[in-house]
Parts: sequence; C-alpha cells; structure tokens
Amino acid sequence: MRKTITLFLLLYLSLSYSQESIVFSGGNAVGSNGSVSYSYGQVFYETVSGANGELTQGVQQPIEIYTLSIPNPTTGINLALYPNPAITQVTLELTISQFPNEMKYELFDVNGKLIKSEKILSNQTAIDIESLPIATYFLNVFSSNQILKTFKLIKNN
Repeated sequence: MRKTITLFLLLYLSLSYSQESIVFSGGNAVGSNGSVSYSYGQVFYETVSGANGELTQGVQQPIEIYTLSIPNPTTGINLALYPNPAITQVTLELTISQFPNEMKYELFDVNGKLIKSEKILSNQTAIDIESLPIATYFLNVFSSNQILKTFKLIKNN
C-alpha cells in the first residue's frame, strides 16, 4: 500500500510540473524598424493551421497588431438623424457646401439583414419606418461607395 501511495504521489508531482517550460535564455532585440523577443530552451513545438486560424505551441506567442483606419474622402459634411428614438419617420439631414454626386443610405437590422436602401437626393431625406417592427437598426450613409457615418436607430411604438 505504501508503494502505491508513493507511486501515485510521484506521478501526480510529475504531471503537475508537465505544464511548465524551462527556458534557459532569452531576451529582446530592438531596432529602428521594430523589436524581436526570443527564448531558448523549448525543445519541441508545433504549428497547426486550418481554415479558421492557426494554433502555435510554445512559450512565446506571436501577435500581430493592425491599425485600421478609414480615410474620410469628403470633408465638410455634417450628418444628423432625428428624432431618435422614432415611431413613424426619421429625417436624415446633411449640412454640406457642395452636394456629392452619388450618396445613398442603407438600413440594416441587428442581424445585418438589409431592410432598405435608397439614394439621397437632397439635404433632408425622410425615411419611413412605420412598417418596421420595434427594434434597433443601423443606418449607413455612403458617398461614392464609402461609409461616411453609421447611425444607431431605435424604433419605438
């Protein structure tokens, strides 16, 4: 019985340390174009790639950071949507010095389903929402197929 308990205790201790990695050296290198972190000591590693992503074993994991920005090609456009929340109709108002050639809006539900899409022909556009169910919607305003602004629209009763 004593040997069984000792064997079980040794097996437990070896399994509790199996999730650790002993790294005997490492550091950081910094230059004008970026930095690199490195470590020595991990004997085995594996990278598994699939359609939905990539899994890498190891002590240090790579990470890529992207800065996303959308340049605003049209300056001097102020957009407003009122009243919000609304019951029957909302007004999309543009304050602009020169009206762009092609502007439109698209109304989506919270699941991303397109509800309505129309061209914007004047500085004030009335949007009928009376037939829509009570919910939250998103209104995207486009100029030359680029999103200028996204409004969160709440439909009440």
